[in-house]
Amino acid sequence: MPLIAGTVFSKDSYDQQAILNRGFVQDASGLPLRNVAKDATPANPNQPAIPSEALGGDKDENSMEPPLPQDGNANTASQNGAGQDSKDDGSEQYLPRAEDGNVALEVSDLLYSETEASLRKMFSGKTIEVIGQYLPGADKGEFKIVRMFIVCCAADARPISVPVKAQGPVSVADMSWVKVIGQPEFVADGDRTRVVLKAVQVQPTDPPAEAMLY
Repeated sequence: MPLIAGTVFSKDSYDQQAILNRGFVQDASGLPLRNVAKDATPANPNQPAIPSEALGGDKDENSMEPPLPQDGNANTASQNGAGQDSKDDGSEQYLPRAEDGNVALEVSDLLYSETEASLRKMFSGKTIEVIGQYLPGADKGEFKIVRMFIVCCAADARPISVPVKAQGPVSVADMSWVKVIGQPEFVADGDRTRVVLKAVQVQPTDPPAEAMLY
């Protein structure tokens, strides 16, 4: 009953206690397998799907083709517009963009990138923005950005989160909606990779049209 009442009277968010009671999914192992099929349909029809080949899903990282050699006059392919940074492999066009030009990602995208090298390559060095609920950490400059993720139905929704490190103390209400702008940092943790969002800006924002992720 408390859960039902909470969803009826607070449709755009869960309170902090409801989030803590459900337990966090903080890595991709707790999420369903990501479908990056070539004909995958994005949840938002205004955002392009990221086909498998753009993510490098059709390539073995150990068998990448070597760069083209330079000629004797040092006229590289980049001078003709064909040889860009190795990260510019055509996948940029599939990244969703916010109105300000930043790459618009979800908390789930960052969690999936922990296990997918192709996503890490695509996101690294990019200024991204993520919307979620603010859950304070032990330090005033550290917090979690949280979203509810539905696997089957609303009843099985679980909170997912990624850690955020801000440049200074953040003054927003607990569990309020925030937009975090910054860059993802991928840190080795034993035999795993963890993502931390290094924030340069944290600001209150309206809840998204869809409060839950699928």
